[in-house]
Amino acid sequence: MKKVFSCFVLGVGLVTLVACNNANEPENKPDDSKSKVEYVTYEAKYTDGDLIGDYNLCESIQDGAILHCWNWSYNTIKANLAQIASSGYSAIQTSPVQQSKSNKKSGAWTSEWSKLYQPVSFSVAADSYLGTKEELVSLCTEAKKYGIKVIVDVVLNHMGNDNSGTEGSYAEAIETYSPDVWANKEEYFHQDTGNSIDYNNAYQITHRRLSNLPDLNTANTDVQNWALGLLTELLDCGVSGFRFDAAKHIETDLDAADTKSDFWKNVLSGATKYAQDHELAVPYYYGEVLDNPGGGRPFTNYTQYMSVTDTFYSDQLLSASTVIPQALTKNINGFKASTNGLKSVVWAESHDTFANTDGKTKNVDQARINRAYAIAVSHSGSAALYFARPNDTTPMGEVGTLSWKNDAISAINLFHNKHLKEKETVSVQGTFYLSERTNGAVIIGCYGSKDVSIYANGLADGKYYDQVTGNEFNVQNGLITGTVGEEYICVLEKTQPVLSPTITPTASQGYFYTSYALTLNVANAESAKYKINDGEETSFTNTTNITLTDTSKVTVTVKNGSKIVEETYTFTKIEKKAGYVAMGGLKVTDGKYVAWAWPEGTGGKWVEVLVEGDIAYIPTTGVDNYLLVIFPTTYDLAPLYGTSNNVWSDSLAQTSDYPMEEDVVQLSII
Repeated sequence: MKKVFSCFVLGVGLVTLVACNNANEPENKPDDSKSKVEYVTYEAKYTDGDLIGDYNLCESIQDGAILHCWNWSYNTIKANLAQIASSGYSAIQTSPVQQSKSNKKSGAWTSEWSKLYQPVSFSVAADSYLGTKEELVSLCTEAKKYGIKVIVDVVLNHMGNDNSGTEGSYAEAIETYSPDVWANKEEYFHQDTGNSIDYNNAYQITHRRLSNLPDLNTANTDVQNWALGLLTELLDCGVSGFRFDAAKHIETDLDAADTKSDFWKNVLSGATKYAQDHELAVPYYYGEVLDNPGGGRPFTNYTQYMSVTDTFYSDQLLSASTVIPQALTKNINGFKASTNGLKSVVWAESHDTFANTDGKTKNVDQARINRAYAIAVSHSGSAALYFARPNDTTPMGEVGTLSWKNDAISAINLFHNKHLKEKETVSVQGTFYLSERTNGAVIIGCYGSKDVSIYANGLADGKYYDQVTGNEFNVQNGLITGTVGEEYICVLEKTQPVLSPTITPTASQGYFYTSYALTLNVANAESAKYKINDGEETSFTNTTNITLTDTSKVTVTVKNGSKIVEETYTFTKIEKKAGYVAMGGLKVTDGKYVAWAWPEGTGGKWVEVLVEGDIAYIPTTGVDNYLLVIFPTTYDLAPLYGTSNNVWSDSLAQTSDYPMEEDVVQLSII
């Protein structure tokens, strides 16, 4: 099957289509003379344009790049602030911060993430997957030292349901955390029946249940005051901005008479006034408006108060179905949510497109996402959000994939910040997209040869360096020549870069019975060394294989010029018990572990687990597969053993399914 990747480059009143077809077809060559190249120049767009701090980050959130630290805990974000700043992100975004309907604090993201979007209170969770309120305050305090703004996700449209799927249900935890709301549900929730929503009907969009979630009566004064109270509580914590989940499902004051309310006007003006009265910066507001507001309502109903997600613009980055090699199409309104992008938040991928059941990017290669993001962030005007993907087994609270900080993404973010106020000239030549600034340029390709031979419009002759690979490029008589790297993302500046060294281990933690095979890969390293426990350091180049036969801490140090990276990985040797499989790295001390085990093709039963420290041993007799489950400390597990009782709703977290492999020690995510 032919594979097609189409990159749309969207600017003010402009769309550039880059054909990225990796089928075995003749490569598209650029025209052999500059006169045949079509260039389009447009002015830079920004709200403030100032850069601040040692890392030269954007003062205005709207002007810069946002890292979506999805499901990361406050402490995890805090531990990564230096890398986030050096990677050029001006802001970070958390997952929803309110108390969710779940009281769990750990678990696999695949089963837990959606619960954060089902709150049961109008206050910051005292302790959750993300951490404590005190840890949020500490994060905000530390972030300010780097010039990083903290955006928090809040859910004001709805609360949680009871998981039953019954129409009209409410999460019982609402009674615990919001007793006044629970006692007056008919007053504080919309009572319009039915879960189906006609998205051509503004009343249904704003008054019916989204995904069977209790829809708050946002016209009610008490609800508005509680929402405002949450925002002011968060401002006191030190946050700088808010992302409003399902914003289009909350009516505006410009909607029709039977639909409208003054929710946004009252809540956001109240938060702004609170910030000003307390000598805080005016908060940044942006709302989730997927596709369009619906019901014939214009985006301006919302952009009078906040920036909004521009999903039309974002979708074009990946979803083009017609490929026109070397096409440059003008006079198409690139930004649908705002005419100049200054009220738009765009992305190549979001948590919805990745994690939802019908998510359109979950199976899209990360390199393709990165190229689309690079095209988006190379422009000025809109805020560009980079979604930090989890791995399949990433626990709640922890970092998953690391592409958010790779050299290509870091370089394009830094280019965006540095050249924010400069006009841009774009062109498409062969399979390369070129974006020129005064003394720098971005080149993005998609397939085929990595050798570049394209014409600049105004870039001065001379020597340039790719900030991603360090490759040298030359511009002579307007002709740019050089070679792009593996990611087909090239950022040209006059200065030679010092590339960040990277370490890629096959695992960062593990448990084993007799031996463990570990491979270390490093890149951009002048020197690389490792040591086991307190032993002597061993130097290596590029790759080394290590066999561990005892419990070990492996510390790896890599250097490249002034840049030093040091990481430590832990591997634990454990006792093998006959008739058991083992899972190491248990993360919860205030819960009870039990296994759900089953023979292939049949139903499962609850099985008693032997726990020794952070190791769980699961009996293998008569079963082929298992998963591990946590229940509260006070839960009586004894009546469960040997039964198939449906008590899943009482559990706190669970792992993925695993086969009974007696020689393999699995790593726990709970």
